[in-house]
Amino acid sequence: MSRRLRLLEFSNQWELGGTEKSAELFMKYLDRSRFELLAAGWRGGERAPAIRALGIELHLEADPRSMADWIRSQSIDIVHFHRAGVTDTVLIDTFVAAGVPCLVEHNIFAQFDPSPDRLRIQRHIFVSDTSCAFYRQRCTGPVEKGRLARIYNPVEITEFDRFDWPSRRWEAPIFGRLSRADELKWHPINIEILPHVRQAVPRARFFVIGLPPAYRARIEQLGVTDMVTEFPPTLSLDQIASFLSELTVFTHGSAIGETFGMGIAEAMAAHLPVITHTGGDGAQCELITDGHNGFVVDPKDVASYAERLIRLLKDPELKEILGQRSYERARSQFDARQVTRELEATLLEAYRETVDHP
Repeated sequence: MSRRLRLLEFSNQWELGGTEKSAELFMKYLDRSRFELLAAGWRGGERAPAIRALGIELHLEADPRSMADWIRSQSIDIVHFHRAGVTDTVLIDTFVAAGVPCLVEHNIFAQFDPSPDRLRIQRHIFVSDTSCAFYRQRCTGPVEKGRLARIYNPVEITEFDRFDWPSRRWEAPIFGRLSRADELKWHPINIEILPHVRQAVPRARFFVIGLPPAYRARIEQLGVTDMVTEFPPTLSLDQIASFLSELTVFTHGSAIGETFGMGIAEAMAAHLPVITHTGGDGAQCELITDGHNGFVVDPKDVASYAERLIRLLKDPELKEILGQRSYERARSQFDARQVTRELEATLLEAYRETVDHP
């Protein structure tokens, strides 16, 4: 292809979530010799300054007609947009009204859109094999042959490699988790284990970013506030890595499960074993294999979750072995440069098909 394609990266908002972070990293690592990049959304958020810091124009506009006018003025070849997968006619109509020839969706929650809008989309990308399988189950008609792709979310492995993980104090009984302060992104099991853990390992401490108020109140009810240290939310990779460097176990939980699990993937990049649970969207069990790089339990079994955490906190050698396996999996599957090359290939393939078969 003789010219660079004009690519618009679109997210409804640009906040702290893993979806927006993935979009930011894709833009950071996309090959600028192949793509001219722009970004847009209905709303801004905490991540908007980071997008602009990449030298990318970010257009925010709540009115669909005005958004379509702006997109048309930019002569966009491909829109790569992120959505839950449910019918969103306003969104698709905006892209069509703007005359964008190629639409590629990142379907974050693997929902099935039964409307005709689905047929306007050249590729449906899923963030895990689990999500892709759920989508196939939810389809009420034939799956669009050749239009589905799995691309894991990107993690900056080489940036994590800058940190001195071998010096981690594996004997420290510190566990924790990193998330948004959204109750759906948490699970009660993360808190209900605390009294069990303190009884078995009195020195154990729980470090956390993104604790929802209801969970903070439950910690107070259980009388284990002294176990918990909260840290402020951050977009800084250095601060995230510094937080993860203090942990020796990452304890995950989510009421809705994970379609990927950016927090889990970053913990893996930080050489941490992870304890998680079954259920929900389920990709947490794709990232973590029970007994290999962590443990996976039934979310209703608080005692089993606590037992596995206690076992790890008392066994520094086991933590280090499982943590190394986590890192090796993250490096081989989630590296930002590698998965961005996969995205580029998918975008170019979809565009060529559009040009050849309009």
